[in-house]
Amino acid sequence: MRVCLFVLLVIFVSFLLVGNVNAECNCKLDDDSFNESDLNKFSLNQNSIVVFGSPTAGDVKFQGKVVESGTYPDITGATIYWWTIDVKKELRGEVCSNRVTVYWETNYKEPDVDTSINEGDYVEVCGYQWYSDNREWYIDLRYYQHYIKKIQPPTPTQTPTPTPTPQPSNRYCCPTVYRA
Repeated sequence: MRVCLFVLLVIFVSFLLVGNVNAECNCKLDDDSFNESDLNKFSLNQNSIVVFGSPTAGDVKFQGKVVESGTYPDITGATIYWWTIDVKKELRGEVCSNRVTVYWETNYKEPDVDTSINEGDYVEVCGYQWYSDNREWYIDLRYYQHYIKKIQPPTPTQTPTPTPTPQPSNRYCCPTVYRA
C-alpha cells in the first residue's frame, strides 16, 4: 500500500514539474507591423516542456560575440546559415549555454537575418530555443519575430581611479631622538 501511494505521489510531482505542455497563445496582433513590445505579448510555442532544472524551450533573446560562422547546403536545396556565439547578456528567457549556435534556413523567409555577420561581430539574437531528440539544444530563426542583427560592441566600463589615502606625518609616527 505504501509503495502504491509513493508511486502516485511521484507521478503527481512529475506532472507539477513538467508544467503545461499544451499551452497555447490565443493572442492576435492588431496589424502586420512588429516592434519590440510585441515580444512580450505574443510568442509562438512560448510554453513548452521544462527539461528538469534546465532552460525551457521557447523564444530567447540575447547579445553576444560571434566566434564562428558558416553555411552549408540542406537536402531541400536551401542554404543553412549558422553562427556560434559567446553569450554576453541575456535579454529574455534563459539561454541554454554560454556558447550557442544559431541556425537559419533560407526556406524560412520571415526572420530578419543579416547574412553579412562574421566572426568578431557583436550581435543581438531573438530565436526559438529547443531540445532535440539527439540531446542537443538548438536556436533557430523561423518566425517573423526572430532576428539576428549587428550591434555596437559594448564599451569597456571605466574603473574609477582610487583616491590616494593620506599618509600620517612623521611627527605622529616616529619620534625624533636627539643625541648629544
